[in-house]
Amino acid sequence: MEIIDAVWEKRNLGVVAKEINLAANDTLSDLEQLRGLDCEYAVARVPAGAIELMFQLEDMGYRYIETMFAVRHDLKNIGATLDRITKRFADSISYRRMADADLAELKRQLKLGVFHTDRVYVDPHFTKEQSAQRYMGWIADALENGYEPYKCMFKGKAVGFFVSRLKKDGNHGLFIGVYKEFEAAGFGTSVLAAQLRHAAEAGAKTLCGAVSSNNMSSLRMNLYLGGQITSARYVYVKHG
Repeated sequence: MEIIDAVWEKRNLGVVAKEINLAANDTLSDLEQLRGLDCEYAVARVPAGAIELMFQLEDMGYRYIETMFAVRHDLKNIGATLDRITKRFADSISYRRMADADLAELKRQLKLGVFHTDRVYVDPHFTKEQSAQRYMGWIADALENGYEPYKCMFKGKAVGFFVSRLKKDGNHGLFIGVYKEFEAAGFGTSVLAAQLRHAAEAGAKTLCGAVSSNNMSSLRMNLYLGGQITSARYVYVKHG
């Protein structure tokens, strides 16, 4: 078991937070370390199938909030699984690295609630403004650590974005989103396809990311584009 002092959440959410990563070989006695944990907000991640650990966390006051799926894309034959119309639509999306004005627009979109399935957004203990602030802080940290932001264009308009980084073992996709006014226009699969094309064109062999069970449309899009689920973790939270 790993317990991390999530100092960044004090800036993002205004609370003292801890993150707990449990392993499949952790025992019920290991969880005793969590009693009296000195924080206002705790997030515990449990490997799928560790039922005893899940039940014990519930007995200790933790509440289930989502399952996070790790997804890997093989970047060969991108779009081969799409039907003809969807593929033509996806191929019409271009991407371009964001300038300062684009980053300002991204911040505006975050405040509008682009990530409305996020575990902080759906948690009644937090406000929508705190969720947006968390993403703004998260993206700022990512850009300082080598991630790059891209806007996705359709007929000259920015309809969405993605943030990713080329790594030795492949391309890591951190965020992907469709801008609020285009949410109902069917751009999700096309924006994800643009992120996959970018990774392939950057020389990556795979793209890895994560999808929440609270965002079933994103999970369906990843699977539709040939993504494979490689692991899953149950996520629990506790306040106070």
